Amino acid sequence: MAKNMHPCGRRILVKLDEVLDKTPGGIIIPNAAKGVPNTGVIVEIGPEVVHLKKGQQVLFAGAAGQAFKKDDDDDTTYKIMPEENVLAVLSDD
Repeated sequence: MAKNMHPCGRRILVKLDEVLDKTPGGIIIPNAAKGVPNTGVIVEIGPEVVHLKKGQQVLFAGAAGQAFKKDDDDDTTYKIMPEENVLAVLSDD
C-alpha cells in the first residue's frame, strides 16, 4: 500500500490509540475483550475540513469510518472517516 495517504473532501485520517494489554492493577486483558479504540490522533485532513487540525486528539463514534493498516510490517491501525463523525476534541486543559 502507498506510504502517503491524503483524504478527499471532508474526511480525516486518524491514527488509532493503542488498546492496553493489561489494567493498571496488572490484570491481563484477553484479545477478545479489548475492543476497538474510539480515540486517536489526526494525521491527515482533507482539503474541505474546516473544524479540525492535524495533531488533535479526537473521540469519534465507535462504528465511524473504515479501519485499515498502512503496512503489513506495522501494527498501527488507522481509520479514515468524515469530519462529522468526530464527537469531541480531547485536550488536557
